[in-house]
Amino acid sequence: MSHRSVVWGLGLLLPLVMLLSLLTGPVSLDLTTVFEPSIAAQVFWQLRVPRLLLTLFAGGLLAITGAAAQSLFRNPLADPGLIG
Repeated sequence: MSHRSVVWGLGLLLPLVMLLSLLTGPVSLDLTTVFEPSIAAQVFWQLRVPRLLLTLFAGGLLAITGAAAQSLFRNPLADPGLIG
């Protein structure tokens, strides 16, 4: 299995996992109820969506800084302990 196919597979799996994380939890939600004014909609829009977006941005920033450190030091095994 090539590196490219793994990246494509994970990229296609990401939206499914995102949807699953939005709909599962202590309060199970349905996609039809999140667009109606209700407590379930408030849980969805005020708790779960911001939490999902924050985790996506944090993960993306960690990936970018890791790639920047690896390219800066020209070391594919660069980690934060390399600087000190």
